[in-house]
Amino acid sequence: MSNTAKLWAFIAFNLIAVMVVGYVVYDLIAVNTAIEHLQPTVRYVTGTSYMLLMSVFFLFSAIEYSGATSKLLWLRRYANQLVVGWFITTLALAFCIPLVMQHRLDNAGYVACDNPQVISRVSRGKSLIFVHKNAFSGGYQETNVQAESVCQLFAESIVSQN
Repeated sequence: MSNTAKLWAFIAFNLIAVMVVGYVVYDLIAVNTAIEHLQPTVRYVTGTSYMLLMSVFFLFSAIEYSGATSKLLWLRRYANQLVVGWFITTLALAFCIPLVMQHRLDNAGYVACDNPQVISRVSRGKSLIFVHKNAFSGGYQETNVQAESVCQLFAESIVSQN
């Protein structure tokens, strides 16, 4: 493979990494917005945060740039430690983000139900639909409906729509 082809492949990976990290940020903003507006349902795939691992390509680009020029010499010297540190930090973030988001959704009154319409083969996590406890109460006057009954009523509403 020529150096030009390698460079273009590296640039392509960086562009993909930018889009993937942008999608993760967009997804988190969309879930937070849905919580703020108390949407009846919030779709959230817990494994999408693991796509943040692609951000390591940003560091690879900086290391490549520092190797090509005589700038950022300290980056070349500590490249191994930075890559390992970045990877571990991103892995910790990818593990903690779903926990924090599920905690926020639980505190806002949402119940986690499995999403039967989605089987994710890309991400590690579960595809969940968080249903607000009062959204599918089935006409009951209780505001604190059990989680199983909320998920059952939600599933029945999906079936009746089809």
